[in-house]
Amino acid sequence: MPDGKEPDFEGIEKRVVLDLYAKETEDSLLTADGLDAAIVGVARRCGQPNIVVYSIPKAIEVLVARGMTEEEAAEYLEFNSIGAWVGDQTPAWMTPIEEIAESYMIDGRLDEKAEKEKVEDG
Repeated sequence: MPDGKEPDFEGIEKRVVLDLYAKETEDSLLTADGLDAAIVGVARRCGQPNIVVYSIPKAIEVLVARGMTEEEAAEYLEFNSIGAWVGDQTPAWMTPIEEIAESYMIDGRLDEKAEKEKVEDG
């Protein structure tokens, strides 16, 4: 940003932004009903249509806020969204690398097995 400030996206309707982007790029973007708060962006792929990208942890948060347990939310997402193919414009569902890394951490460091695999893989 020219003034060094990050834009404040709180309160911005993500679906409105996607609609503006789709109109400008002439994309037909598919979205998951009721999970706008979990939208993190649009993925571009060579030779493929652009697709909406959702955060799995954020989508789980949204569903938990609506009364599901985390387990119910994860199962619901897996069956109804992540596992639902609706064509080439099916949204992508991502887990942030920081969250993936947490599962390999012990006392704030990668565990020995993960470190060894990292070295062996080069």
